[in-house]
Amino acid sequence: MREKTLKILEFDKVLNLIQEYAGSRIGKERVLNLKPFTSILKIKDAHKKLSDALEVGGEFGYPEFSTLEDIRGEIHKAMIGGMISISTLYDCKNLIELSGEIKKFYKDADLNNSITEMVDILYTNEALFKELDQAIYDRETLSDNASKKLKSLIRKKTSLNDDINAKLKEFVSSSVNSKYLQDAIVTLREGRYVIPVKREYKNFVKGIVHDVSGSGGTYFIEPQKIVNMNNEIRVVENEINEEKLRIIKDLSKKVGAESEFLKYNIEILAELDFIFAKAKFGKENGYSKPIFNDDFNIKLRNVFHPLIDSEKVVKTDVDIDSGTKALIITGPNTGGKTVIIKTVGIISLLAQSGCMIPADESSTIPIFKEIFTDIGDEQSIEQSLSTFSSHMINIVDILKQEPDEALYLFDELGAGTDPTEGAALAMSIIDILKENKIKLVASTHYAELKVYALNTPHVLNGSMQFNIESLRPTYKLVLGIPGKSNAFEISKKLGLDDLYINKAKSFVDDTTLQFESVLEEIEATREKISSYKEEHEALLSDAEKIRKRADEYYNKEKEKADKLYEKARKESKEIYDKAKADYEDIIKDANKIINNIDKSSARKIQETRDKLRENINKLSEDKTKKRVKKVKKDELIPGQSVRIVSLDQIGEIITLPNENGDLQVQVGILKVNSNINDIELTENATKKNIERKKYRIEKSKYIKPEIDLRGVDSEELYDKLDKYIDDAFIAGLKEITIVHGKGTGILRKATEELLKKNSHVESFRLGKVGEGDTGVTVVNLK
Repeated sequence: MREKTLKILEFDKVLNLIQEYAGSRIGKERVLNLKPFTSILKIKDAHKKLSDALEVGGEFGYPEFSTLEDIRGEIHKAMIGGMISISTLYDCKNLIELSGEIKKFYKDADLNNSITEMVDILYTNEALFKELDQAIYDRETLSDNASKKLKSLIRKKTSLNDDINAKLKEFVSSSVNSKYLQDAIVTLREGRYVIPVKREYKNFVKGIVHDVSGSGGTYFIEPQKIVNMNNEIRVVENEINEEKLRIIKDLSKKVGAESEFLKYNIEILAELDFIFAKAKFGKENGYSKPIFNDDFNIKLRNVFHPLIDSEKVVKTDVDIDSGTKALIITGPNTGGKTVIIKTVGIISLLAQSGCMIPADESSTIPIFKEIFTDIGDEQSIEQSLSTFSSHMINIVDILKQEPDEALYLFDELGAGTDPTEGAALAMSIIDILKENKIKLVASTHYAELKVYALNTPHVLNGSMQFNIESLRPTYKLVLGIPGKSNAFEISKKLGLDDLYINKAKSFVDDTTLQFESVLEEIEATREKISSYKEEHEALLSDAEKIRKRADEYYNKEKEKADKLYEKARKESKEIYDKAKADYEDIIKDANKIINNIDKSSARKIQETRDKLRENINKLSEDKTKKRVKKVKKDELIPGQSVRIVSLDQIGEIITLPNENGDLQVQVGILKVNSNINDIELTENATKKNIERKKYRIEKSKYIKPEIDLRGVDSEELYDKLDKYIDDAFIAGLKEITIVHGKGTGILRKATEELLKKNSHVESFRLGKVGEGDTGVTVVNLK
C-alpha cells in the first residue's frame, strides 16, 4: 500500500489506538509498524491468528506482557563472550518467568490453534531462572544471597561496621571527649568513618583528617584506633566488588549459552503481545471480524469511523454490490461525505492488516491490491499551485498506476475549476476507470454528475441525509438517490424573504427545478418507508428477544431437571445393582446348602429367597413413593441437616433458599443445587443444628483469615480457593485476604473470576497500601 494513502486515511492514528492495548514496548512497536497486506495468504494467516487469540482470550483471559523487554542486542553481546548489566540479567529473569507463566496458564487449554502452538514452543530453563532469581535483587542490585562467598563477605563487612560504630559511639558519648566534638555523631568521609572535631581541639584527637567544613570550624578526623579497621573494611569492599563481578560474568556466560532460545522467546512473546493487542482493541470497542468475498462487493452494516467518539458517531450502511463500479455521493457541506469516503478506506486498511473492523459481523469486503486517494486540499503556495492543479497532479499520478482490483477514493472530484469542465473531467475519469475491476467512491457538488450516475450503467447515486427542520445533517448515507443542495429551503429557514428566493428560482431552468422537486418527493416517500421498516424491525427484535428469553428459561429448567433425574437414576441403579449382586451371592450360598438338607428346611429357605427377591424388585419403587413433608423457609438455617428426597441423600444446608426456593446442600464432598420443595428435615435436625453452631465456633479457631496462593497453578487454584471460602464461610469469618502476588496478573484474574461466581462472596477489592497493594484481594463474605 502507498505511504501517501496510509497518511491521508490516518492509518497511523488508528494504530496508535491499538498500541495502547499492547503490554510491552516491543509489542507496541510491532503495532505501530503494521502495514496492510495484499497477499490473500498473509491476510488469512493474520485473521486466523486474530480469531485464535479471541478464542483463547475469551476462554482463558488475556496474558500481560508488561515485563517483556527487547534485550536481543544485549543477549547477543553475552553470546559472543561479553559481560551484560544487572539490568539485562533482571530482564532475562523476567523473560524466562513470563515464558513459563504463559505456558503454565495455557497448559490445560483443550485447543489446537496458532496461539497455543506458539505458546507450546516457548523455551523455559527452570535452573537458569532459579539462579537468576536468587542472584538478582532488583534492576540495579545483586542479592546478598547471590553466592555463599558474597554473603560471607557482606556479613564480615557488617560486623566490622558494627565494631567501628561501637568504638566511635563509645568515644563520642564519653564526657571527657565531648568538649572536643562539634556534635556527638559518627559520619562518613571518602568511605571512612570519622567524627566532627572542633578546630581548636584538632590536635587533641589523634588520627587522620579527611575533610574540613566550609567555615573551617570543624575537622572530620578518623581516630587512629579505628584506622586499621577502616582499612580492613576497604579490603572487604574490594573483595565484595570482585565477587560481584565474578557472579555477573558467570551469569552472563550462562545467558549467552541460552541466547538463541531467549531471543526466540522474545520474538514469540512480542508476536503474541501484538496479536492479543489487536484482539483486545477490537473486542473492547465492539468491532467485528470482517468477511472477505470474491464477488468484489462492499457491504458494510452499521459502520463507523474508528477515530470518531463511539458515543457521538452515527453508524450507517454502505452497500456497493458487485454490479456497481462507482458510487457518487452528493449532499450539503459538513454532511459527512468525506467521512464516508475515509471510512470505506480505513475499513479496508484495517481488514487487510488482520484487524477487526468497526461494523456489524455480517459486513463483507473484497481484498484490494491498492488503494488510491485524492482527499483534502493540497494547494501549494511554495510551488504556486492552485487547488485544482494540486489535485490534478495527484490524480495524474494515480491514473498512471495499474487499475486492476483497486479502490479509488476521490473527495470533490473535478472541483476547483469551471463547473462545466470540472464535471466533464470527473465523468471521463469515472467512465474510463469503471471499465476495469475496481471500486470507486467519489463526492461531488456537480448536478451533472448526479444525472451521469442516473443514466450510466454500473454507477450509483448516493446522498447524505439532511434534516430541513433542524438544519442539521443526519450523517446517514442513502443509496440510489442523489442529494439536494437544499439552498433555497435552508435560506428560507434562516429568514431570507420569499421575494429573494422566488427571484433566485427564476434564474434556474424549469428542468432543474422539476428534477429537484422529484427528488424531494422521492426522499419523502423513502423516509416513510424507512420509518415503517424501523418499526417493523423493532417489533421483530422485541419478539426475538422474548423468544430467546423463553428458550433460555426452558433450556435452563430442562437441563436442571435432566441433571437431577440422571443423578437420581444413576444412584438408584448403583443401589439396585449392589443389592442384586448381594442377592445373587446369597442364592449361590443357599443352593449349596439346599443340596445337603431335608425338604422341610429347603422349603423355608425357598420362602426366604422369594421374599428377598420381592424386596429387591420393590427397592427402586419405594424411593419414588415417599412424600415430601413441606418445609418453611424460617425453619432452615445454614448447617442444618436435611434430606434431599429425590436423591434420598442426607446433607447440610450451605445457602438459604432464594425467592424461587433454590438452595445449596453439602452432600459429602459434593455441593448439590436443590429446592425447598425437594427437602425435608431429618429427625435429628435440631440436635445437628446445636452441634453445627459448636462446629462453627471450633472451626473458626483454626481457619485463618488469609490464604497464600502464590505458585499455585490454575487447576489447583479453583479447588484450593473454593474449599477455603467454604471453610471460612462455615467458620463465620466475615473478611478474608487472598494473597496471589503481583507477577503477570494471571493468578489475580483467575481469583477474580472465581470470586464473581461464588455464592458466599458479598464483595471483593484489591488491597490498599499497607495491606499488600495489588498483590492481595480482600473479600467480604455474606
